[in-house]
Amino acid sequence: MQSPGPRQLNDKSSRDGQAAILLAIMVSSFLMFFMFAVNTGLLINAKISVQTAADAAAYAGAAAQARQLNAISYLNYDMRRQFKKFVFRYAFVSSMGNAQFPGAGADTADYDFKKLDYSLGSTATVLPLKVPVVCLPISAATEMSSDSCLAVNYRNTAYDVQNAVGGVLASLNSITQAYLNSVTSISGIANDICSGRSGVNVFAALAWLFRGDLDDSSIDQMLQSVTASTLTNTERAKIKDQIKNLIQGLGLFPRNVINLMRIETLKDFINEKPANIDWDGMKALENAQGTDAHERTILAYRSALGNLNSSVFDAEKTRLEELQPAKMLELEEVKASFKVFVQAMIPKPAGSSISSSNPTACDSFIYKINANDAPVGVKLSSGGGKNVFYAVRLRTFVKPRGLLFMQGSGELELDAMAAAKPFGSRIGPKNLSAADFVVTKSDLPAVNNTVFCSSDCKSPNLSLGNGISFFSMKFIRDMHTLAGGTSPSISAILDAQRHALAPNPTEVGLFNIIPPAPSADGGSNPMDFEFIPFSDPKSVTGKPQVYRFYAPVFPQGGASVAQKVDQFLQSIFPSVSVSTDPIGLDLSSLRDKLKTSLTNYIGGSALSSGGSASEHGETETFAALELPIQPPLQSKPYLSITSKEVRTSWSPDHHKVSAYDVRFTPRFGYSVKLVSFRDLMRQGLSADDEDVEKMSH
Repeated sequence: MQSPGPRQLNDKSSRDGQAAILLAIMVSSFLMFFMFAVNTGLLINAKISVQTAADAAAYAGAAAQARQLNAISYLNYDMRRQFKKFVFRYAFVSSMGNAQFPGAGADTADYDFKKLDYSLGSTATVLPLKVPVVCLPISAATEMSSDSCLAVNYRNTAYDVQNAVGGVLASLNSITQAYLNSVTSISGIANDICSGRSGVNVFAALAWLFRGDLDDSSIDQMLQSVTASTLTNTERAKIKDQIKNLIQGLGLFPRNVINLMRIETLKDFINEKPANIDWDGMKALENAQGTDAHERTILAYRSALGNLNSSVFDAEKTRLEELQPAKMLELEEVKASFKVFVQAMIPKPAGSSISSSNPTACDSFIYKINANDAPVGVKLSSGGGKNVFYAVRLRTFVKPRGLLFMQGSGELELDAMAAAKPFGSRIGPKNLSAADFVVTKSDLPAVNNTVFCSSDCKSPNLSLGNGISFFSMKFIRDMHTLAGGTSPSISAILDAQRHALAPNPTEVGLFNIIPPAPSADGGSNPMDFEFIPFSDPKSVTGKPQVYRFYAPVFPQGGASVAQKVDQFLQSIFPSVSVSTDPIGLDLSSLRDKLKTSLTNYIGGSALSSGGSASEHGETETFAALELPIQPPLQSKPYLSITSKEVRTSWSPDHHKVSAYDVRFTPRFGYSVKLVSFRDLMRQGLSADDEDVEKMSH
């Protein structure tokens, strides 16, 4: 056999080498393609992770905004409820002693607030005053009734009352003097039966408007000092309970000033300037004074980190840039100015005698209190602020060798953008105005030959829907029945007040209303209450159910209490007169004392510790609002008292169809939705979002 020659050997070696080279090229190409495919996949996955993290950050930031908007809306509705409470007391409680109360008439007709007038002789004339005139029917320890409120010219008042209660009412002027020390300045009232009755009425009106603390000790002290009275301690305690319960809680002005301060703080949180932070910046915000204001940014940053794999991404180099204007929410305060009338009395001139045949001791007149610029709510500014949203740009770095297989790979920068916004609820009506809270009366009669309000007679009132208002015969008659009819009691009056403060058809759909607790609504739809932490009614027996939520009076490190209170009072009392009037009321002193009481309430132990010293246990940081719908409430045509009636969040066409399908259940308050930047540029949501109501906040 012939051996291969040299040329043949060389050809074979060449072919083997070429095959090896080709194989190496093929393997190398395969590896490069494999690495490219894997790296591309991992890179896409990393990019998706960054986008997911950006989405989470945007959602978290918008969720913080939604919670703050909910808090503002709840406080705004509470401001309305405080006004309703005042009007109920003014229109109903102060009229219970009127002549022929409540009378008859068409449901939608206004009650005439009738009094008796003896000014023309011994025969009483029924005088329709057209507006409420405060006169508390307190004359004995065991009942809520008094003939002294029947007439605006007192024929039998002094003689009858002196014989009935042994002069205790004369000393109630002292109670007024001592109790209102912190909120008003009343002086120069004679210490007798006439001015005593007058003082009680003025005291109630001023307390309903301006009471700035919850301290009842002065009432106890003054009742104990009534040594001329033959009343027992039990009877004296009943008088005190009548007075205390009829004025319980802060007055309209102080309560709504505090609500405004909380709203102002929450608005500042929403309008907190956009940040551009990395890990160190986030830690600095967490450790800084006034961290509350940066909650949105901190939650967004930490939500982004929670969606990034720490073994792949460098957390300390991750940067979050907020993309939004410095101010998004602009609110306007709504203030209402009106008159409050009080039935006042002064003694007869010196030398007048009092006897069974000549019992008239007091000259009566109607005293006018000007309640100027009472805070009653907020609305969106007409200049803008309709589009609250949250948008971010997230930039992060893949660690060296944290993702790619390529030798010598360095950090790789990835970024993503996302946007979200609260939607589906509202702070309140966009066209809310002072005109919604007052009614002008131009046909007021003369009392004792004097017209007590001849022009600009604006009285506080609210529509309840279905043609009914707080002045309507239907409302007055219903409240009369609820309050015990001809045998009223304090507990029954407070029950009537609960009904008067419940939501009504004119509010549903325009305000974000806190729903009733499940027990009040039969618990038929537990999803309605999933995120609403009510107080346990079993733990607060005898007290109203309360909803507590985070709403600081002002952020840590902000203005001092006195400065903040003064800021609000300056807008309410822009120019106060130093002049006095027939009963010695000095508006300048009133303003100063109101400032003192509010400053002490907010900056003192009441709000710092909560508890019984503050209303419903509210604190500096947590608001505590009485639920608008307290069980049990009777159904009335002007009340909306079930959860289904007051749902005011987004409500799609497709509703809950079974006990297990809750995807489309309407909610309370603001929800959150991821949105496109295109939609944000259009100042809202696109027409494609059929499940979202097209409306401003």
